[in-house]
Amino acid sequence: MPPDPDIQEQVVTNQVRAANLWDATADDIVISNVINEREDQRQARWEILALGALTLLLFLYGTIWTYNSIQHDKLFAAEKEAGVQTPYTPENIR
Repeated sequence: MPPDPDIQEQVVTNQVRAANLWDATADDIVISNVINEREDQRQARWEILALGALTLLLFLYGTIWTYNSIQHDKLFAAEKEAGVQTPYTPENIR
């Protein structure tokens, strides 16, 4: 025996309402995914920017350190050469 027409109508109405709610939920999920993808892209851009800045700072530090090292070596070599040209002679003891 089939159910009452009122019950069948209520079942169909509930199914339509549930389908509409699921459509809205699917739309919300899609919007959320788009927002998350944009946030991920923004985060990746900041990470790339931070990595580039760190690389630049390390490059500058390395350049300065290398320059100072070369200048120190030149100074040491000049002092050594000056020592060879004028050797140390102790003062006379009185």
